[in-house]
Amino acid sequence: MKLTVGISLDGTEKSYKAVELYKEAFGLTLGHHLSYEDPEGMRKWGLKIGDDFIPRKGYFHADLVHNGENILSVSAEGDSVIPQSGEFIRLQMQMGSEEAVKKAVSILSEGTVIPHDHGFNPCAASLTDPFNVNWFICV
Repeated sequence: MKLTVGISLDGTEKSYKAVELYKEAFGLTLGHHLSYEDPEGMRKWGLKIGDDFIPRKGYFHADLVHNGENILSVSAEGDSVIPQSGEFIRLQMQMGSEEAVKKAVSILSEGTVIPHDHGFNPCAASLTDPFNVNWFICV
């Protein structure tokens, strides 16, 4: 069994930006993906969409991989709104070096968060990215 993480966004166009941001921050590459711009591809994947479907920019689903392993997936929920609550999940990404942590934090936070010693980890930072996803980035 393997747990993978999926981020679901509330707007289709955000998914393109999120994929590029996470690729750059974590050194990931785009794996299997399906775009809302490809209704025929969506039908081939088994999705039931009608002839009135209007293609739009954004990923229906995009896998982000590292060394052949799926690390993260991003999807867009079209025009629906994801409910917010008082509780949240924070994703943790362990990087290989302090330099990698600083790069990821700089990209995800637009340079506003400085990694610091959390006591159990010599270089770590907690932040919320531009897509309202909470992260704990560490060595």
